[in-house]
Amino acid sequence: MGQCPERRAGSLTIVQGQAKYTSATGRQLEGTVGSQGELAMRLLAPTGGGGGYRPIEIVVSGSIDGTGTARARQKSSSCSYDFIWQK
Repeated sequence: MGQCPERRAGSLTIVQGQAKYTSATGRQLEGTVGSQGELAMRLLAPTGGGGGYRPIEIVVSGSIDGTGTARARQKSSSCSYDFIWQK
């Protein structure tokens, strides 16, 4: 297994319980924020190439506390990152 590259979290936008985030590679993830601050976003996209490759899946899950700080883990098939966003 190779080393995962360093990544910085892009902007996280939350409007009326809907969350949006653009990953460091430019992929747009969308999801929801629950009533207790649970954050869940997902992207499932084709690889863009032929040959039966698996689709790209990125999952972000975490929570937002009362001060507006969001802590989440982004997972894909090859790497995992921990991000913190502050309001």
